[in-house]
Amino acid sequence: IKNQERGFTLMEIVLAIAILIPAVFAIIGANHYTIRMAESSRRVTTAIQDAHTVIERIRNTSEQGLNQVTTTYPSGQAVAGFSNLPAEQITVTYPNASADPLAITVTVNWTDQGRAMSRSLSTQVTQR
Repeated sequence: IKNQERGFTLMEIVLAIAILIPAVFAIIGANHYTIRMAESSRRVTTAIQDAHTVIERIRNTSEQGLNQVTTTYPSGQAVAGFSNLPAEQITVTYPNASADPLAITVTVNWTDQGRAMSRSLSTQVTQR
């Protein structure tokens, strides 16, 4: 009489688990990394949008004259009203406040997962 039981041996099951567990952990790790990078990218996009918003406000202010721009947005001072990012601070700088066109750099600083991050946009504004 032959023994014709069907199924897997204990050794086959242990071997299958030993192969699957690292693969599952690798997939979970890759997924976690992807989520962190997507969040970081979203924050960079938000920083650039905030910098664009400040530039548009400066352009609108320039209709009243470049002197009004330098008064409303003093060089090196923080721009109020932005809290879209953790510890966000936006500063406007220009090398020569009396120049026309006025070279402007808007810098957004924030923290991302404990790291200091920064993005800058530059433009030139002239009196309209």
